[in-house]
Amino acid sequence: MTKKEYPSWVLSHKSKGTEIREMGGRYYLYQVSAFWDKDKKKSRKKTGCLLGRITEQGLVLSKARLHADRVGKISILESGMSEYIYAENADILSALTKYFPTDGKTLFLLSLFRLAYQSPLKNMAFYYEHSFMREVLSGVKLGKNDLTTLLKAVGNQRATISACMKSLMGNPSYVLIDQTHIISLSEQMDCNRLGYNSQRVFEPQVNLLSIFSPVHKIPLYYRMLAGDIRETKALKLTVEASGLQEAIVIGDKGFYSQTNVANLTAEGLDYILPIRRSHTLCDYTCISTSDKQSFDGYFFFEERIIWYKAYQKEAHQLILFLDTRLKEQEQKDYLLRIKKDPNPESQAPLIEKNKPDILGIETETKEVTELETIAQGEKKPHTLAKFYDRQHLMGTITLEYSLKKMKTPEEIFNYFKSRNEIENTYDAYKNILEADATYMQGQTQMETWSFINFLALIMYFRIYKKLLDKDLLKKFAPKDILLFLEHIKKLKINDQWVQAEITQKSQKILDLLRI
Repeated sequence: MTKKEYPSWVLSHKSKGTEIREMGGRYYLYQVSAFWDKDKKKSRKKTGCLLGRITEQGLVLSKARLHADRVGKISILESGMSEYIYAENADILSALTKYFPTDGKTLFLLSLFRLAYQSPLKNMAFYYEHSFMREVLSGVKLGKNDLTTLLKAVGNQRATISACMKSLMGNPSYVLIDQTHIISLSEQMDCNRLGYNSQRVFEPQVNLLSIFSPVHKIPLYYRMLAGDIRETKALKLTVEASGLQEAIVIGDKGFYSQTNVANLTAEGLDYILPIRRSHTLCDYTCISTSDKQSFDGYFFFEERIIWYKAYQKEAHQLILFLDTRLKEQEQKDYLLRIKKDPNPESQAPLIEKNKPDILGIETETKEVTELETIAQGEKKPHTLAKFYDRQHLMGTITLEYSLKKMKTPEEIFNYFKSRNEIENTYDAYKNILEADATYMQGQTQMETWSFINFLALIMYFRIYKKLLDKDLLKKFAPKDILLFLEHIKKLKINDQWVQAEITQKSQKILDLLRI
C-alpha cells in the first residue's frame, strides 16, 4: 500500500518528522529522522519511537509518549471544553473587544476559566498555559500585575460595562428582577455594609441586583448595591439603567407588605406578589364548597389543573389560584405531621420556612407554593380538628398584581412560577461559580470581578438552555458537559496541531449536542 492509498483521516496526522505504518489493518505514527551514513556515503532514515495509533477519532498516544508528552517536540493542551465555550460565546468576545479594546480578550478568558474551573485570579495564567486558548487568543498576559491593572481599569468604567451588557440583551418579552448578597470583609470598600441576609446573618455584604429573562433562561443585567440598601427605589433605578421596558418585580410572601406595594406603585413598577393565606385580602368564598362553578375557569400547568378566580378588593387586583395536585400534597403533609410524632408539642417542621433576604425576597430554589403548607402557617400542635377547619385553604395561592399590559390569569401564574428561574441563577452564581464571597480589596476591583462572574454565568446558562431544548437536563448538568469535553485534547507534534483521541463518553456528548 502506498502513501496515497491511506485514508484521508490517517494522512491528516502525517507531518514533517513522522511516518505512517500499517500493521494488521491498523495505522501507527512513528517519529523519523535522517542521518548521514559514512560507510554508504548517503543520507539514511532512522525510525524513532512510536507516537501512537491513528484512529478515526484521533491519535491514541502510546504509553511511552504519555509520560513524555511535555518534552521534546510534543505537547498536549486541553481543547474540547475551551473551544466549545469559545464557539458558543463568540458574541460575548465580540462585544468585549468592541467596548474594551485593550482588555476584551483578557476579560473573556477570565470568564471562561471562572466557568470551567472556578479559578481564582492567581491560577488564571496556569489554566491559560494548559489550554488551547493560548493558541486561539494568543498574547494575553495574565500575570499578577497585569490583572491588578485590569481590575482597576475596567472597574472604573461602569457605564461601559452597562453598555456591553445592553448589547448582549436582545429583545426579551419580559424580565424578572431580584437581589442576593455577597459576603465581603474588605476594609477598603464603601459598599460592603452590615446587613441581614437570607440566613439572618448580620455581616458586611454587597447586594447584587440581577435582571433575568425567564423566556431565554439567561441573566441580562446586574448592578451592585450597598449591603444595607432596602428601598424599592433601587429596583426602579436598575430597570432604568438597563434600558428595558417590561420588567416585573416578582417577590415572595416575605416581601409582601402594604408599604412595599405602595412603594412599587409609586415607582411605576409592574409587580406580581403572593399573599400569605391568612391575609385579610384573601377571599376563599369560591372554594368553601367543592363546586367549581364559582371559579372563572382553569388551565393546565405542567400537567396540573389550576383553577382561578379574579377579583378586586380595596383597590387591589387579586387572583386566587387552586392547584389540585398541591392540595393533595399538602393534605398528606399535614396528616403525616399528626401521625409521625405522638407528642405534637415536640414535633419539628417537616419543611423549613424560607427566610427573606434584604429586600424580603426568598432564596430557596423550590416553588414557594410547595414550600408554604398549611402546617407551617399555624402554631403547634397539629390536630385533626385544625385540619378540618383549614382544609379548604390547602393548595391555594393568592397573587396581587399591577401590570401596565393586561395579562391573562394563566400568564400571570406562569410569570410567578418563572421566579424559580432567577433562583437557579443565584444558585449557579454561588454554588457553581463559587462566587458567594469575595476577597476583592477595592470597589472598582469588585465591579470588575462581578462583571467577569456575570459573563461566566451567561456562558453557563447557554449550556443549560441547550440541554433544556434537547431534553437532556435529566441526564446531564452543564458541569457534566464541561467535564466530559475537558478530556478532549490537541497534540502538537513537530509544530503541527492534531486532534487527540476522544473517549466514547466525550464523543457521545458531541453527538448529542451536535458539536
